[in-house]
Amino acid sequence: MHTVSVVVPVYNVEDYINACIDSLLTQDYANTEIILVDDGSTDASGKICDDYAQNNPSIIALHKSNGGLSSARNYGMDHATGDYALFVDSDDIIAPNTLSSCMKAVLQSGAETDCVVFTYVLIDEEGKKLGTDAEADTFPRNVCVSGNEALTYLLEDRIQNFAWRMLFSIEMWQNSGIRFPLNRLFEDVLTTYKFFMHSGKVTFLDERLYGYRQRAQSILHNITARTAESYREAFIERSNTIEKVLPKLHGLCEAQRYKAFYRVAMFTLTSTQQSVLEVRDKSISYLKKNRPSASTLEIFNRKQRITLSLLRRMPVKSIAKTIALAKKVQLAISSR
Repeated sequence: MHTVSVVVPVYNVEDYINACIDSLLTQDYANTEIILVDDGSTDASGKICDDYAQNNPSIIALHKSNGGLSSARNYGMDHATGDYALFVDSDDIIAPNTLSSCMKAVLQSGAETDCVVFTYVLIDEEGKKLGTDAEADTFPRNVCVSGNEALTYLLEDRIQNFAWRMLFSIEMWQNSGIRFPLNRLFEDVLTTYKFFMHSGKVTFLDERLYGYRQRAQSILHNITARTAESYREAFIERSNTIEKVLPKLHGLCEAQRYKAFYRVAMFTLTSTQQSVLEVRDKSISYLKKNRPSASTLEIFNRKQRITLSLLRRMPVKSIAKTIALAKKVQLAISSR
């Protein structure tokens, strides 16, 4: 039976880490090692990790000085001894059958499978389900494809850039030299695609196995000008790198470069910070000046095409009010 190494970067999550570790200990796949990487926590997180390690032989607690999420993930992988690995963020949880379902998919799809991609549910800070994920209508339905085809799915926005939603071969990780970039925001955007580029086969498992906790203090809920610019540049850098290796994907990479400005415009739309508004206005100005091609619009879903049209034609304040009103109406309808 293959061993799965679960790598958990930990930093100041004393309110959530117990639920995360408990979800790992209740897996119905027995051959696992759980690597908790305390990244210099200043709260009780490190002690909680040690307590679990003392009472559970499958758990290893590591401690290092603070270096950020990428550093902690890389450090954990340096200590992983399994055949496959999975990242789990320390404020999230996974379903009891996550590892068994992924390993079953590996066995069924064959030896060339280096990566299994699954989907997720959104949960609130108390762990209650919030709703379906953004991939409900686009996620590939239980298929096994080449790494390059999986990369195409990513560029088509059929799946999102989350490193924690992939079980992957440690041999592939080691042979490819993949590392998460240090001191960068949106490290998943800059890294996830490399898993596909270096995979022989990728299996898409249409099962919601991960609980992605939405926290008010997360980076996506605290927008700064630096965050917004990093968001745009991560997608552009990803597209540029992919295109250099696979020129045949030029069209999708070009579409993603255009959509990077749309992402930032939507990301910053309701901000009131002047520095953020400057980044927003720059993005909207780009969208107004550059008309998207028909092929570019193919990676926009119906709602995104509507909002893109509004961004290109309406005053910003009017757009923000319109979208805010639409969200209120949608919330009222869904709560009935």
